[in-house]
Amino acid sequence: MRVVYRAQDEPPATREEYWRDVIDRTIGPMDIRFPGGLDERERIVTGRVGATNIAAWESGPGEVTHTTAHARRSDPDVFHLFVHGQGSVVGEQAGRQAKLVPGDVTLVDTSCRSGAFTRCPTLCA
Repeated sequence: MRVVYRAQDEPPATREEYWRDVIDRTIGPMDIRFPGGLDERERIVTGRVGATNIAAWESGPGEVTHTTAHARRSDPDVFHLFVHGQGSVVGEQAGRQAKLVPGDVTLVDTSCRSGAFTRCPTLCA
């Protein structure tokens, strides 16, 4: 079943807290900053294909950090495969950085620290 989450569906007073909770439940635990605040681009669509959970995340500029504490909360048998569809992201894990653009695919080990920084709207699935 497909589920669509939009940050703008929540009232402004509780929007950021709501969106952090949605990200935690659908993508995974992480710290996230929105320097310009949340806007209409913030959307996550989730679904399943067999045993695989799928999520498409559209976002404005921001910064995410998956810390050691987040890694401890993550399932060590789960990896995230990101397909970058729009915008650019600088991703970092295990001391390596890469600029990711549409068409790039990344595999993220959720049991390790990682981060990503974006200055423009992005879409990852």
